[in-house]
Amino acid sequence: MAYTINDRRASALGGQSKDRSRSAITTIVWHYSAVARSVRKFITGHEEYWKNTLGWDRGGYHFYIDADGNIWQNYDYERITWGVLNSNGYTVHISVEAGSGTDYSQAQIDAREWLTRKIMSDLNIPASKVKGHWEVYNNSACPGYTKAQMDAWRARLAQSAAAATSEPIAPIRVPVNYNKMVAYPGYSIDSKPWGEPGLVNWGKTDDIIGNTISIYEENGSGEYVNGVKVGWIDKRALIDIPARVSVSYNVIIKTGGYSIDSRPWGEPGFANWVTTDAFVGQTVPVIEESASGDYINTSLGWIDKRAVEKEPAVVSSTLHLPAGQTWIVYPENGPYKAGNVIAVEQACSCLILGGKGQGLLVVDLEGSVGRVAIRYDESKGATIEKKYA
Repeated sequence: MAYTINDRRASALGGQSKDRSRSAITTIVWHYSAVARSVRKFITGHEEYWKNTLGWDRGGYHFYIDADGNIWQNYDYERITWGVLNSNGYTVHISVEAGSGTDYSQAQIDAREWLTRKIMSDLNIPASKVKGHWEVYNNSACPGYTKAQMDAWRARLAQSAAAATSEPIAPIRVPVNYNKMVAYPGYSIDSKPWGEPGLVNWGKTDDIIGNTISIYEENGSGEYVNGVKVGWIDKRALIDIPARVSVSYNVIIKTGGYSIDSRPWGEPGFANWVTTDAFVGQTVPVIEESASGDYINTSLGWIDKRAVEKEPAVVSSTLHLPAGQTWIVYPENGPYKAGNVIAVEQACSCLILGGKGQGLLVVDLEGSVGRVAIRYDESKGATIEKKYA
């Protein structure tokens, strides 16, 4: 494909100057602009920043490829620009309007390759001297490629353009194994990392907020991850899975007006179920807390700890049985299938010695009955009195 180089050298920041000879140029440096391609910023916007914020007297790049893949020349080869710290006397710079190594469009990638080959030819620079910004001076991730990716590009540029066309560079995949939570909406879920040729959009993260996904690979830049049975997602949509602390105690709901939720309030994906209004005065078990300790997970759901009061430690519990009722008792250690029926003629109280589950309490009844497991039944008027520390 033939390209046109749009000439803006007459209007470029700082103009032109013969600062060096062409023979002094030994290296081609690739950059990205560090602004998302979707913003569609142009080189003039970058020049304003360089001049007004950084105080530069000239720009950073000899050549610039805009969001649509158009090539612009800003400076003559002989002009030294401010592309890489302490490394500009021997370098010529190409920048692409993109925010990361996965933000390039195919049109931009193709234009950059064509332009790089032209500069290699103009200045007799070998493919081995095509470098990423960070390879020349490591103060940036620019241009968003790993060394392996840059090596692949150098191998491609070392071939003829015709040969390289038939051997596209395979995207790098890095095997990983970890879990993340989807926290932010508006990110696409795709068949490939965003920006790679041939990707198909499958949906958005809006539908899976709060879900935990298993990540099994990343792209070469580490900016996109592939989730099991999900697809490729921008890592910025994810957070670490919120920590939980296992606990075991009871609380009494003291205050109404607090929400009872599926997750701690405000956590991605939380849903409100009810409020504490209908449960004031009830005692509920707590099985875990949020990492901050501000929220507790109860048998009702997640509640703000300010709505509850921790139940005091129970020193002893007494079972009160009313007069005139019959009760089923079992041997203390079972079996609990066929019990004996006893009648309580006078109200009595006995210390609860333990529990066997399923409403069975171990007590020591007066008289000949002795130590047994009795089935607790509130509907018959039985009550339990707790003594707290």
